[in-house]
Amino acid sequence: MILVKCIKDTYIWEGDHKQHHFSKVVEGHVYGFNKIEDTYWIVPEASSTDDFKDADGFIDCVARGLEKKYFNEMFEII
Repeated sequence: MILVKCIKDTYIWEGDHKQHHFSKVVEGHVYGFNKIEDTYWIVPEASSTDDFKDADGFIDCVARGLEKKYFNEMFEII
């Protein structure tokens, strides 16, 4: 697992060249990711914020992967 800092909360998808959000990440917050081949998978339990918790304190996040090119646009490894 790697820890990263969010430097941008959107990425430009090459399909439509528009900005898209990834999960509920917030610029400046720290997150955990697992890398499998060229895809980065978010690990909500390893994140240092409450960004994925619902009103009752439960984590509300699905396993979502982000391709390396988009990951590098949004995150900086710390």
